[in-house]
Amino acid sequence: MNTYRLNNIDLGSLGFIAGKQNGSNIALTGCFDMPARTGKTFHSWGAEHGIEPYVSAAEISFGGRVISLVGYIYGAGKLDCTNKANRIFELIDSFSDLVPLSCKWGTYQVYINQPIAGEFIGDKALKMTFSFFEPIAVMNGIMPSWTNAEHGIDGISFKDLGGVLLSSVGDRANRPSPKGLNFTSKTDGLAGIKTEVREITLKIFIDQPDPVAFQAKINGLYALFSAPGLRKLNMPTDLNRQFFVKDGFKVSNINSRPNRMTGIVECKITEGALNVSTPLPPIVDAGLDKTISIPNEEIVVTDASALARSGAVIRTVLWEFISSSSAVVPLLSGENTLTPRLYGMSEAGTYFFRLTVTDSNGLKAGSVKTITVRAAYTTFWEDTENWNDLSIWNEI
Repeated sequence: MNTYRLNNIDLGSLGFIAGKQNGSNIALTGCFDMPARTGKTFHSWGAEHGIEPYVSAAEISFGGRVISLVGYIYGAGKLDCTNKANRIFELIDSFSDLVPLSCKWGTYQVYINQPIAGEFIGDKALKMTFSFFEPIAVMNGIMPSWTNAEHGIDGISFKDLGGVLLSSVGDRANRPSPKGLNFTSKTDGLAGIKTEVREITLKIFIDQPDPVAFQAKINGLYALFSAPGLRKLNMPTDLNRQFFVKDGFKVSNINSRPNRMTGIVECKITEGALNVSTPLPPIVDAGLDKTISIPNEEIVVTDASALARSGAVIRTVLWEFISSSSAVVPLLSGENTLTPRLYGMSEAGTYFFRLTVTDSNGLKAGSVKTITVRAAYTTFWEDTENWNDLSIWNEI
């Protein structure tokens, strides 16, 4: 019999008897799941099909997972069952930190993050469902060996991954939905409509001779789906696809027998439409062009932006004066920031400045900002030559 311990206390000693999850013959579920990634996992560029996946090692991190335990308390009546349940509640109330939940499937550092559901089954049995949260899931695993398989993931057959592919449903034959459009006329925006990303749900049947081998295959999937870069999926009668996993996977229908353990891995994969093997240059915008008047010859740039792609970060920023229609050479202050001061434009004309950024991949991108300087307006009071013209004083 499998013993379930919470903070090293045998729950069986408190009257708890392990049950079975729906579709499974074990009391625990969620313990084999791969948690979803945290943070931003991709960016959708409006001018490009699909998305740019964030799949460098520095961009990949994971959240926690929910683990559910189901079982029963038996007693002489409902009051007896309730009193036994309260003993477990008192134990949980004494916890002030993460505690280990341990059983034959593993040990998990958890806390209770949801109500404990109780349901009477007749008068002498209380079904209890515990929902634990494991904030840091341990996903130790060895990358499965490449076998140059014709069908599988990254050249690894589904058999070597632990079982067989049951199904793949979703956007295999669909054109994804178009990206949002902002229309300013009846035809504006209709040309070059780009589409969102494709997503496909895989169901893989894991079939292994014992719990140790079963966990090893699950661990192998952890390692495969959390590795940097895109995975390659090859299925019969389908296109070869590149994908990444951002939502983790669920393992259900778990059945453990003396000489066999099986389960179904359900995993939603997201196609990475952009080729991340060739890093993409940063996106740079020097901001809106400006028009100013002398003597207001200084401008502080506040609307410039720079965004690195392909897992890079911005390393250098440089503003430079390019040229102007006057002979004046303006000055710059803070030229190594996105918010420089551009000044010294003391003559009317058009002045051109370039913003150049370099990312950690060594790629550069630039954008030009135009400053138009107009001559100062001459007011009536400054135009002394007109003072003797009496007509200007009369309403016309």
